Amino acid sequence: MKRASTLAIAVLLCAFSAGVVFSQSGHDLFQQALVKERADGNLEEAIKLYQRIVREFPQDRALSAKALVQIGQCHEKLGNAEARKAYERVVREFADQAEAVREARSRLAAMGAGPGQPDELVTRKIWTGNFYGSPSLDGRFLTFVDWTTGDLALRDLSTGENRRITKKGGWPHTGEFASTSIISPDGKRVVYEWYRKESKEVRICDLDGSNDRILYHDDQVASADPYEWSRDSRYILASLKRKDKVRQIALISVADGSARVVKTLGSRAGGRLSLSPDGRYIAHSFFPKEGPSQSDIYLLAADGSWEAVLIEHPAEDQVFGWTPDGKGILFGRERSGTWDAWLVPVADGKAQGPPVLVKHNIGSIHPMGFTQRGAFFYGSSTSLSDIYVATIDPAAGKLLAPPKPATQHSVFTYSSSAWSPDGRYLAYVLQEGPNQQRKFGIRSMETGQERQLPANLARLFTHRFQWSPDGRSLAVAGHDRKNNRHAIYQVDAQTGELTPLVERRGEEYLAQPEWFPDGKAIVYYRSHPQAIVKRDLQTGEEKEILPEKEMLAGAGFFSWDLSPDRRQLAFLSITGKDLPRACVLKVVSVAGGDARELFRVPEPEFLSEVVWTPDGRHLLFFRGADRNEKVAVADNQLDMTKELWRIPADGGQAQRIDLPVNKLRWLSIHPDGRRIAFTAGSGITEIWTLENFLPAPKAAKQ
Repeated sequence: MKRASTLAIAVLLCAFSAGVVFSQSGHDLFQQALVKERADGNLEEAIKLYQRIVREFPQDRALSAKALVQIGQCHEKLGNAEARKAYERVVREFADQAEAVREARSRLAAMGAGPGQPDELVTRKIWTGNFYGSPSLDGRFLTFVDWTTGDLALRDLSTGENRRITKKGGWPHTGEFASTSIISPDGKRVVYEWYRKESKEVRICDLDGSNDRILYHDDQVASADPYEWSRDSRYILASLKRKDKVRQIALISVADGSARVVKTLGSRAGGRLSLSPDGRYIAHSFFPKEGPSQSDIYLLAADGSWEAVLIEHPAEDQVFGWTPDGKGILFGRERSGTWDAWLVPVADGKAQGPPVLVKHNIGSIHPMGFTQRGAFFYGSSTSLSDIYVATIDPAAGKLLAPPKPATQHSVFTYSSSAWSPDGRYLAYVLQEGPNQQRKFGIRSMETGQERQLPANLARLFTHRFQWSPDGRSLAVAGHDRKNNRHAIYQVDAQTGELTPLVERRGEEYLAQPEWFPDGKAIVYYRSHPQAIVKRDLQTGEEKEILPEKEMLAGAGFFSWDLSPDRRQLAFLSITGKDLPRACVLKVVSVAGGDARELFRVPEPEFLSEVVWTPDGRHLLFFRGADRNEKVAVADNQLDMTKELWRIPADGGQAQRIDLPVNKLRWLSIHPDGRRIAFTAGSGITEIWTLENFLPAPKAAKQ
């Protein structure tokens, strides 16, 4: 008894020193585990908390089953075999928890067969790394982008060793970096995209980095995206986008860089291109009608002499690639938000039977190519971010209540949120994965009920947004692919109906609309020419609040917010191009005049997300250590460690607010000035293979 009392006192002291309330419920632990998993990215600690739930709250079977599913997902992300054990335990011990069992069975099916079952389809995680590359035909190497420098790099899949192919370095300060790359069939060379500040080049070099040269560049072409080598290594299959937005399928000569246009598609091209192993056919996706609802798969003769529909279906179909033997095409089909992998047999440019389902719910993937043995490599993104709400003391600038997830849904990495004018609702952007539909979710902070706006918001690409003063609608900038229109929209908060407020002119980019209190005017960012513009919604009259000459005074301009009385504009900018540079917080009067500086930090520190407090007395912002949030090569998780700071709007000492969450984004302040909403967490990109779904290649004759 004495020993038990001593132990209890020790546990209480530990809990007190960690700031944890001893009488935690299982649901409290579950929320803590979610924060560890999704906001901090600390999967090991999250697993420990989920295990505590299973161990300490066995009577709550629904919660225990959910915790086991989360344990399995964490182990999957870590690449641990323990994931299978967690899922199998759910199926074995929690048959009464239908939803958890369904999820566990789904994950077990996705993980594929284990050792000893070589004839069954297998999905296998190869690496936690970025997927803008390709495997070598023998499956030994994989190209990728090393985001610590922006260089093209190579991973040896047999040893796990990484090395840089290019050594141009300089990212992020030079603004130059590599992107998509494809290894040649003989494994000796690589073609890759290289981004410069003013242009994009297609380059080619040997796999050791030697003999690097520009393969293709045209001032009349806005972008050239390489997809595949021909098997004889003479040509590169590429998609060209001219500056007039017309897209073309072309074959670029490896010998002299000349481009032969095979077909001009107009502006409705869509998706990946793939060249048959014999070089006779090009498979591509195309939208035959306006809108994103249906894309079909076409076969095009490589000499441009004819074209025919291969797959026609009332869904969205996207090419993944020709199989290594040239006898089939793997493609993805999206229906009701779910992507499945299908295989269609092909011979002499025609389908030889109906498509066969290969894998259900493969996800929204990034195809990377096949190896000669039939392993299909693809990239997959997993979102680890959520919207959180925390409470602060606006007078003292201190944290009063720790952050908790604000919604039942996970959101994609770059998703924002906004409080309604009365503070009763929190709107947020929901996106389940890359290239998936973005939707608005609205949560009642009083009842906890959540709803999503109708599907007419499909493919609306959103940035930071704001409620209208009357709380009936939202203002958001984005591209509505249904009508192929980029604009600032007013979105009805009940019906989701879109009403354009400002339409794009030419190639200009519009972003971050903010309402004036009377609802009769908005302020927004315009890219050509650059300015912060006020627009009268009744007359259409516009006035530049912050003109281009002020925005271009430094090396960069980003993040801004209007004061509650709409008399002042706070913004962040980078000082001139001469090093060392600094990130600066400034405030300027809307009526005009010189901007005054409030705070600055030298690179590599940075500031982001400046927001006024509702009383107009302070500015909140994030402060971090790397302005461009580079990706670590080792685990490819975004390094977004940031801190929440505040500073008096009239000037004075900046103060850090202790917010125990990393990877912060998209700050929004409740009208009471006490509650803040923000996005925390990041995405993990992984490389997977789909194996054992094709006939084994025949052995070469001796």
